[in-house]
Amino acid sequence: MKIKFWLALFILSLAGTLLFVIPPAIYEIQKPGQGYIAVSVFCGAIGFPVTFGFYALWQKSKKKKAEMYKDVATFIKMYRRTPVSEVAKRFEVSEEEAENLVLKAVELNYLKAYIDRETNEIVTPEAIEETKVVTLHCPNCGAEISGVYLPGEVVECPYCKTKFQVVK
Repeated sequence: MKIKFWLALFILSLAGTLLFVIPPAIYEIQKPGQGYIAVSVFCGAIGFPVTFGFYALWQKSKKKKAEMYKDVATFIKMYRRTPVSEVAKRFEVSEEEAENLVLKAVELNYLKAYIDRETNEIVTPEAIEETKVVTLHCPNCGAEISGVYLPGEVVECPYCKTKFQVVK
């Protein structure tokens, strides 16, 4: 709604500015009526401030989006392997929008990452280098747990629910 309102004002002010700037002589109007003068002066007078206001809002919006892409990149770099759902939850957007945020962050070179379609996780190159298929033993019950883990990740034993950290 806000965008449509500002766009309508922008178009109106642009039209008024053109009416104000283009001399009536081009249209062979010898004595323009008072209505023409009133409209062109009014629209022209508000045209420039509204146009510059619209431009300022657009720049502010661009800056805010750029900051969001940087925040997404920082969040993903911190965790190295992040589910898309976690990004969506953290930034209060849908999963599709979260994926688009990540793709744009990659496109703008704020982040180097890949989306693993099997697990629906965003994975950094560092995570790929450090990821190993390992067999762990639960420190509580001794159960054997195999999987793909990063050093420092917390793993939960599927048998006794004990949580422990993967050592390098």
